[in-house]
Amino acid sequence: MPGTNQEIQLVENGEVLFALHRLPWQSAEDILEPADELIGYIEKATGDKLTSVLNEELDGSPIALILLRDIRSDLGSEAFELDVSQDKVILRSRTVQAMYHAVYWFLETAFDIRWLWPGATGEVIPKCTSLTLPLGVRREEPDYAWRAIYLGGALDKAVDYRTAMHAKLGLPKVYLDEFDLWCRRNRFGGSEVASGHKWAEIAPPEVYGDTHPEYFALVDGKRDALPSDGKHGNQPCLTHPDIAPIIAEYVKDSIRSKPEIDILSVAINDSGKPCECVLCRAFDKAIGDVEAFERLRIDPETDKDQKPDTIRSITDQLFHNLERVVALSGDVLRNRYILTHLYSYYRNPPKKHSLPPQVVGHYCIIGATFWNAEKRRVEYERLREMAKHVPTLGIYEYYCQGAFPEIHRLFPELVCDTVKTYHEAGARYFATQPSTGFAANAINYYLLARCLWDTNTQAEEVLQDFCKAGFGPASDQIYRFLRAFSDRWQETRSGETTVTERDRYTGFSRLYPRSFLDDRTAELDDAMAITESDPKVIQRLAFLRKGLEYTSLYCAAYEATDNLLEAAGKSSLDAIEVPDSEQSHLARQALDLWESYWSFVRKHMGEYVFGEFWVNYRPGTFGHKDPNLAQLRRLSGEDR
Repeated sequence: MPGTNQEIQLVENGEVLFALHRLPWQSAEDILEPADELIGYIEKATGDKLTSVLNEELDGSPIALILLRDIRSDLGSEAFELDVSQDKVILRSRTVQAMYHAVYWFLETAFDIRWLWPGATGEVIPKCTSLTLPLGVRREEPDYAWRAIYLGGALDKAVDYRTAMHAKLGLPKVYLDEFDLWCRRNRFGGSEVASGHKWAEIAPPEVYGDTHPEYFALVDGKRDALPSDGKHGNQPCLTHPDIAPIIAEYVKDSIRSKPEIDILSVAINDSGKPCECVLCRAFDKAIGDVEAFERLRIDPETDKDQKPDTIRSITDQLFHNLERVVALSGDVLRNRYILTHLYSYYRNPPKKHSLPPQVVGHYCIIGATFWNAEKRRVEYERLREMAKHVPTLGIYEYYCQGAFPEIHRLFPELVCDTVKTYHEAGARYFATQPSTGFAANAINYYLLARCLWDTNTQAEEVLQDFCKAGFGPASDQIYRFLRAFSDRWQETRSGETTVTERDRYTGFSRLYPRSFLDDRTAELDDAMAITESDPKVIQRLAFLRKGLEYTSLYCAAYEATDNLLEAAGKSSLDAIEVPDSEQSHLARQALDLWESYWSFVRKHMGEYVFGEFWVNYRPGTFGHKDPNLAQLRRLSGEDR
């Protein structure tokens, strides 16, 4: 028998010394796919054919690699064990999802296989000529119960970002499926969650707008009951007695129709304003928020008031409403949760009410900005105070957003620090805004997967591993390349110091000036020179180069835009009424660069170079509503 008293040898001189067994054979069908993944990758790594046998054939194999789905095990839904003895290596789980985790964890830790980003170029399969494992049992389980880079939407997970990316942007379903596969291989997953802003689905204004306008927020003397886009505005009047029963019926109907859902969002819509009706303002006063109440300058008896000076917090209103929803939902929430965002004007900690444990409070936070130490301190204090009132805490992070359309923003240390701090505050559910911008920001998401599984993960170790695994002899050059971007984000306090009063967006031209980007190009050139004979590494370098080109084009376009604003002495393009000849020339230069940027976007859609959704979110598909383009065409004389 190969090996020693302390270890077992599975591969020797390139020869595979084990066979795969799936036990019990009656349930083998459940784990066919993870077993096939295991077989395929081991054969690629060893170059040897892996035998797969059933239970009754065990006697003919010297070592058995056993996939055992044990439904009677005490393992958690995502936990698994690696049990190594002299003649057996058992990957044991209770669920199919945990078996996937076991297989990919085993491939990663035993065979050094990596999935750096989606697609073939991100796959790293080193040649395995020798493999030993220590004897004993090791149990693995994630620290977070939900770990997601969320591309899903409502109940069917296809009504939000996925539909937009497929139907509007033309990205094929296989592109989204490939992204899902990358997430699975990096052990994202966990709870089955139907997330998103849901009020317009719970109480569609098309249905209730005419018959019950009082269900919607009173804003500036009018009910916000006219149909919008299904996500924004149309906020509820949370104190209306019918609202909680309507939400409760939605919860019961949804869970009955989709029993596989673990967590169902009932979050109110995005943006809009909170209700200013008499009942809502009286509720504010009752919880002791006298200052906010007085700012409204109302007469509670006659409802004669003026527009509020500020948008007040409605966290207590929301929590009180959800207390009623839980009570009315009954047994349907016995083993499930509902979810609310803690966002915008319901993000401040409440004064009186707390969420029931059946409600996941999904706290919205932007950890990427935390190189501003004061902001980090204030945000952590606010989170910890909120956690006192939210026994089932979740986190919704903004690793990307429309204001930063997927240029480089690397913050590995902040990924580790935030994930650990959120967990210490009680968070067990975590999702980011959707992103597929891996050519620029892959290390953020690769690292995030490991931090969510193990909150003690160290950023430097993962960064070094990412570079070594993916780029071999050029790892030092790629490390310097990535570290330069992360250092720049830190030294500018998360980009804050490059923003001026003139225009927050033109700060990109100072965040990554040309000289900085030229240095990064040189690092990629040096890396390419070292790896001329390795086609896989060359492909990965080409992928990073596309990300650098994207960032460079974006920054160059804003640099030219900033030059025009500076010459005109204006803070925005629409403030330039009649340009002189120099300004028209500068406008033409900026327009050319913006058109080059959008040409690049059109060419590289569906390649994981940038996050297609956010790049096209506000300016419209391929920039057709980009206000920069419209104004620059006017200023350059092109639209005359």
